[in-house]
Amino acid sequence: MPKSVQIFNKISDHYEKFNFVSSLGIEKFWRKKLKKFVDGKNNLILDLGTGTGVFTEEIRDRGIIIGIDPSLKMIMRGREKREFIKFVLGVGEKLPFKDESFNYIVSAYVMRNLDSVEITLSESLRVLKPGGKMIILEFFPPKNIFFRFFYKFYLGIVIPFFYKIFYEDSLPVKYFSNSIFTFINVSEFLGLLNKIGFVKIKIVKNFFGISFYFFGEKSG
Repeated sequence: MPKSVQIFNKISDHYEKFNFVSSLGIEKFWRKKLKKFVDGKNNLILDLGTGTGVFTEEIRDRGIIIGIDPSLKMIMRGREKREFIKFVLGVGEKLPFKDESFNYIVSAYVMRNLDSVEITLSESLRVLKPGGKMIILEFFPPKNIFFRFFYKFYLGIVIPFFYKIFYEDSLPVKYFSNSIFTFINVSEFLGLLNKIGFVKIKIVKNFFGISFYFFGEKSG
């Protein structure tokens, strides 16, 4: 199991609220963008690293959604709130699905928490149908040096300070901050998608490069 599982188990009860507050509500709009990227009504969709399932709320009418995550407490919380998702306990490095099962794989803020990004992407490509698409939303440090400094100060100092006031322990927030600034950069991630074998790769930048949408397809 990924080392981050204990962190996610610990914050499962307030994970969605934390994301909303720490992003000043912006991440909600990034999630809403997903709907325009998923076509059709009869898809089989895998939400990789689903957590509580909040990422797929906007595409619940696009087909059957299966959400996989290694955090049992996040899944339990998700089951209480989102009956439209079939939750499965598991890891991205060993997906318990047959080859060429899914029309879409979607994933939000998961890649930097994995034990192996490369293996997870390979597994994702394996379970995608020919012509199937993978859509990834992930955080990255902004390139602008001044905005980068502010972003690091906000995530590393401001958010942990207030989080500790309400929840007594700032370790989870410090983990998230470190995971962003120690993850590979955008170019390296694009290179990895290409190396694994995805085609028609493209990106969409959100809010000065704090987060990006990545798109890749399985060749038909």
